[in-house]
Amino acid sequence: MFIEDDNFISDQGKYFLKLILSGDYPFPFKYMPDSVSKDTNSFLSHSFIERIPTVEHEPVSVGGFTKLFTDIADEFLKKHNLEVKKYCRGSVNLTFNNGADKCPTHYDHDYDHHQLIIYANEPKDKDSKLVILDDDKKTILRKIEPTQYKGVLFDRKPHFHYYPKFGDRIAIIYTFILKK
Repeated sequence: MFIEDDNFISDQGKYFLKLILSGDYPFPFKYMPDSVSKDTNSFLSHSFIERIPTVEHEPVSVGGFTKLFTDIADEFLKKHNLEVKKYCRGSVNLTFNNGADKCPTHYDHDYDHHQLIIYANEPKDKDSKLVILDDDKKTILRKIEPTQYKGVLFDRKPHFHYYPKFGDRIAIIYTFILKK
């Protein structure tokens, strides 16, 4: 499954995103020294649903923004007639030029899941793309240019993203299991 959509966020959702990214509202990011498996590619992150290690675990909401972020995901999902059975992770990731070209190719979880990435800002560096690969980890299935308010949904696939060479890129990352 692959869906790309840049017309689904309500005015209320856009207002929320503009508010938390304005700098006028306290929205904490945590410094993360590694992006994937001790790679030393630093970035900033704000988790709102802690990563669950297995599908048997229940998601844990953290902070006060979980419902506001899941409401935005629900707008995308409802438009495409999909429904979440269980969230596996939720975070806002702010990436910047950290000296690395890209993050390592990875899966977000060891179990089957879907992933939704929504771009919260308009990155200046349009080459800071998301690359989704086939299971061979070599064949490129999609290259996604980051654009504010674009949402990209895909199955569990290996993927990576390029770090911005200038400016920043703010992406909301959701992983979940869909209802059948």
